[in-house]
Amino acid sequence: MTGDWGGVRNFLVDHGISISLAYQQQTFFNAHGGRDTEQGFREAGSYDLVLKADTKKLGLWDGGYAWVKFKGNWRDSTGLNKGKIGALSKPNSDEGEDDTIFLAKWWIGQKFYHNVFDLRVGRLESKKDLFDRNTYAQNEDYLFVNSWFRRNPTVPHTLAGGARLKIQPVKWAYFQMGAFDGNSRGSKRGALKTTFKGPATFIGMWELVLMPKFNSARGALSGNYRFGLWYDGRDRQRFINDLDGVRRPRFKSDTVGFYLSFDQLLYKENHDPHDKQGLGAFLRYGHAKEEVSKIEDFWSIGAQYQGLIPKRDKDVLGFGVAQGILSGRFRQQIDAEADRETVYELYYKIVLTPWLAITPDFQFLKNPGALGAHKDVFVAGLRFRLLF
Repeated sequence: MTGDWGGVRNFLVDHGISISLAYQQQTFFNAHGGRDTEQGFREAGSYDLVLKADTKKLGLWDGGYAWVKFKGNWRDSTGLNKGKIGALSKPNSDEGEDDTIFLAKWWIGQKFYHNVFDLRVGRLESKKDLFDRNTYAQNEDYLFVNSWFRRNPTVPHTLAGGARLKIQPVKWAYFQMGAFDGNSRGSKRGALKTTFKGPATFIGMWELVLMPKFNSARGALSGNYRFGLWYDGRDRQRFINDLDGVRRPRFKSDTVGFYLSFDQLLYKENHDPHDKQGLGAFLRYGHAKEEVSKIEDFWSIGAQYQGLIPKRDKDVLGFGVAQGILSGRFRQQIDAEADRETVYELYYKIVLTPWLAITPDFQFLKNPGALGAHKDVFVAGLRFRLLF
């Protein structure tokens, strides 16, 4: 942005503080299938205020940092998925509850020993900021909208009090591990109110990330190859046929699983290392215990091209396919019709200015809910994002 605010912002950045404010609105409608198409339009939006601090630039000490995010949500009525579709995935990422601005997440961190070690503590979001990330299928503000392209549903991601330690001895690889409060229920307020109360239950994650660069005629092609394990100490109900209430519920704790998340730049349009024009692809897979996880196996695959149309260097075209396969135990004990849900999504992000982008988005959901109860769904929508 220009003007006085631009000057103030540059001054703050030079002195270790950055502030960003964004507004996003999504308008989607269910054009076919699902539970109901009558009055299928839904609008939802969110606004985010992010503050960052660098202790070295603030004249304090080297290697320290802090990050705080305030957030607000709104929607016009019952969410699109809950009210009209009934899918396991979420076609509209902003269909949360109405909330005035609240403290969504925060952390403080410190890097040690020439930045080899990086310790972060606070109210952390495992899927968006730390684990199971992906360059081309991660942030609903810029990339795919459907939830299955932003996270692997077999992984017990959480937003809770916790800590993460990252160890990066070389440029092309790092290892990280994290522990998160398992008692948290995602409360938007009272960020750490459950962390030190009740039985000690935690969710643990371990991830190895390889970051190779392959030579090409137009420069290095970068990639990220993530291999992750997780542990969930919470009690989770087993899938059993209760014989109309005769059998009591049974529970299992200490469950484990694994995931993969790969992304790779396949083609660059030019030699400029800072220019992102080109073709990139991604692949995800995850597996969880069939006894307690409704989705036992999950995979997604897709690609994006930035700058496909001449003179539209910032625009992005993306297409992906994701599938969640229901648990064999769920099929045997609960519902013999249980199968799988498949999502196809196509979007084109149009960058009108550095601070304004609109994205037409189209989704096709095959067997929404994975139980054969609803017709295949076609969803169309428009995402609007404004940066201040």
